[in-house]
Amino acid sequence: MKLYHIFFFLFKIIVGIHLTLVFFKFVPDDNISFLINESLFKLCIGSFLGFYFLFSNETGLNYEDRILISIAGFVILYDIDYRKLYTRLREKLS
Repeated sequence: MKLYHIFFFLFKIIVGIHLTLVFFKFVPDDNISFLINESLFKLCIGSFLGFYFLFSNETGLNYEDRILISIAGFVILYDIDYRKLYTRLREKLS
């Protein structure tokens, strides 16, 4: 197993546990920990998809397919609500 496999496996477990807690209303979905967790997950997945498939030739996919997957990764990065995260962190630290 490569290092990024282990990282994403552990990260998926953490996100799964956190989403379960939010789903069963143990943690509110506007909690700062949920926003940080969601943003980190999107940042990691989006960066991996965006850059790995853009620059890697060992995937065995066509060039057009790699570009499409790469664009999907950058869309995930764009989907992060940076403003909400910034304001919630600023409120928490103030």
